[in-house]
Amino acid sequence: MAPEQAERSRLILIRFSSMGDVILACAAAAAAIRSGRYTAVALVTKSEYARMARMVTGLHVIELAPAAGLVDLVRLAGTVRAWRPSRLVDLHGSIRSRLMRVLMFWIPSVQYDRQLDVRRRIIGGSSVDQMQHVVDRFCDAIGVPAINGAWLQVADPDKTRMVGLVPGAAWATKRWPVDRWRELAAQIRSRGYSVAWIGGAGEAADIQLLAEPEDDQWVGRPLAGLARQMSLLNSVVAGDTGLAHLAAGLGIPVHVIYGPTNERLGYVPWGEHTATSARLECQPCSPFGSDECPLGHHDCMKSVTVVQVLGDLRIGTAVDR
Repeated sequence: MAPEQAERSRLILIRFSSMGDVILACAAAAAAIRSGRYTAVALVTKSEYARMARMVTGLHVIELAPAAGLVDLVRLAGTVRAWRPSRLVDLHGSIRSRLMRVLMFWIPSVQYDRQLDVRRRIIGGSSVDQMQHVVDRFCDAIGVPAINGAWLQVADPDKTRMVGLVPGAAWATKRWPVDRWRELAAQIRSRGYSVAWIGGAGEAADIQLLAEPEDDQWVGRPLAGLARQMSLLNSVVAGDTGLAHLAAGLGIPVHVIYGPTNERLGYVPWGEHTATSARLECQPCSPFGSDECPLGHHDCMKSVTVVQVLGDLRIGTAVDR
């Protein structure tokens, strides 16, 4: 390929946040790399997600500094310009990402289909139509087929008999009751597995109350380091959170407990996963979650039992493995 042809096939992707969305954007970036359509692929994202994004083999990562203002965006545009991209795909659709496109107006660009009618569509509760997965929408905008399998690479992980439990979530309505998590952990230990509790720094106190002395606690750790640890897990149980997407990106079987959101909204983990949902008429009530149940009962989470989750998780006992 001639140098001028190679230069014309350099792809830049923009996805600043949040964690789960950046991980799914990495799946699309990996698809672009593996397609062979582009000679180079770069992702522009916040610095807090940069090390994790570099776990995509062959992906160049350009970082946006924390609390970035207009001057920082102008500098970032200069860094992107120096990389000499030939095409820009906005996988965010935010004011900031649109401004980046304006600052680089000479680069052919496109924005992925955000399906902004999601808020209107969830009003129908469980009757909402199945929405296209966000990774499919990302790949459609890039013009490449989506991929299957892990896309975040950790060198030669040796799987352990350990299950990761993620009890926290940004929104209160996405959290399964604490007593269910405690019972689930006991059932997992009784089957010959050890338990690792996983969460952010703000969840340390809650996890300490849940964990037994023999459990691992992976709390408040940098994302890339946490990914290396999680790669050792046999499976992960989580609510509808970014860490569920991280597990899927690492190729770990992940089980998601859905409450105010559900699978039809198109944001399920991309990869091997199972899910438990109460499937009430009022689900889904929100595309993201909320601080309080709009109906005041939170039955979408309270009615999900440990027996249901264990059945969907499908882990055996020590003699079964």
